[in-house]
Amino acid sequence: MSSLLNLDLPDEWPDALKATLADVRPVMRAWELDLPTKSAADFDPAITALGNALRLYSVRGWHCTRLTEDEAVTVQRDGLAPLSADLIERRIATQVQRGTLPAAVGDILRAGHQGSAHNRAGMIWFCFFPPCEVSEGGLYRLLSYWGGEAMYWAHEADATVASALRQLGAPCIVQAAVPVAWLSGTFSAAMSIARRDLIHHGEVVDEPVRFEAHATCAIPGDCVEAVHRFPDARFIALSGCDTWRTSLR
Repeated sequence: MSSLLNLDLPDEWPDALKATLADVRPVMRAWELDLPTKSAADFDPAITALGNALRLYSVRGWHCTRLTEDEAVTVQRDGLAPLSADLIERRIATQVQRGTLPAAVGDILRAGHQGSAHNRAGMIWFCFFPPCEVSEGGLYRLLSYWGGEAMYWAHEADATVASALRQLGAPCIVQAAVPVAWLSGTFSAAMSIARRDLIHHGEVVDEPVRFEAHATCAIPGDCVEAVHRFPDARFIALSGCDTWRTSLR
């Protein structure tokens, strides 16, 4: 597995990455500060070079979801699989077979999920910053409904289905070391580290340094650092749910 890069500790970044950053810093400084020397012709190869340099490393990401106890154990051991219709339907079938999900609800979920949607299938989304840095509105639904957004999206107004999804499993935050090479692209990661580098060198950067991205392949168990479960202290710290208006359960 590629070595873990701590985005928040630029003094500890590898020398090879620091060298690439030094090479592209004048270009990125002009771009971010909107200087007269700003040039798209210079920016494109600079951000590509930085993205290629980052492919050698992993970055820590968090995936917010709701899992049953068995699913949490499986994720900790075997990792995360990209979203697919088959994955959703197997999860539904397992819960129906165990009696933890009513068969009628299972039929509704099978008929209405988005596991094959082009903007969801084959992806595992991560935020590469502590989830507590986003609002309650950005996390509450992901952590409150079992199955993920591709499953609950059409059923929040259905009292029976929504209640079943809220009662199944527990809120979880999966913490993983995600190889940059496994992301859909390197642009967001490269922009994040370029801005952090500029800030580290005394510049004032208005654009955000945090980023989200999706992996396009399975994240194996040896990349999963932890599955933090509600109401563990680490889960509460990462989610910030102790400050929310609506309580998790």
